[in-house]
Amino acid sequence: MKYTKVPDLAKQFLWDSMEPGKMDREHSVSQWGPVLKAYLGFDVWKKKPFMKGLIDLSVRGEPQGWPDVFNDAWREQFTNTTISRMLQRIVVDSWSRDKAFVETLDVLNRIYSKYA
Repeated sequence: MKYTKVPDLAKQFLWDSMEPGKMDREHSVSQWGPVLKAYLGFDVWKKKPFMKGLIDLSVRGEPQGWPDVFNDAWREQFTNTTISRMLQRIVVDSWSRDKAFVETLDVLNRIYSKYA
């Protein structure tokens, strides 16, 4: 909303898009867990056993990046699948662990140095 020319409209859009009645309908066909406490009472969480896990994850889960700081550098390395690429190099490409680790450190150093 900081950069919009219509901040009141943007704010109203956010309120409307997260309205509990709308979110109840959306969650009934979604794979995501509740993000607000107001959504915990929806009937959808009682329909299937695995839905209890989504509630548990929403209430007790850790944010992405934890215990690191979730910042732009972390987001970029995650988006670029840096760590999973290292594992792929070892398992699929038959690289040595040392070679894959060196490549990963190089990528991480380049990413994090941009945000230092």
